[in-house]
Amino acid sequence: MPQPTPVDVEARFWSDGRIEPLAFRWRGRRHAISGHGRQWRDLRGYYHFLVMTPPDQIWELAFDPTTVRWYLVRHPLRAQIV
Repeated sequence: MPQPTPVDVEARFWSDGRIEPLAFRWRGRRHAISGHGRQWRDLRGYYHFLVMTPPDQIWELAFDPTTVRWYLVRHPLRAQIV
């Protein structure tokens, strides 16, 4: 697995506990999120999000609620239709 990279993420934290990433900044560029995929929580308690940005690039973001930090885990994966 690649080394996670700290990133700044714009996110909405809903009152019911949901977290919705909206955009993130990586390598000096803002990436607006156009779609959301699978979400899960790992054994460390990090929340993971598969998100899509134009043009059909899939990224994995992770949120550590204990430090309130975001990480880019995987980038960018080309969406494939099978």
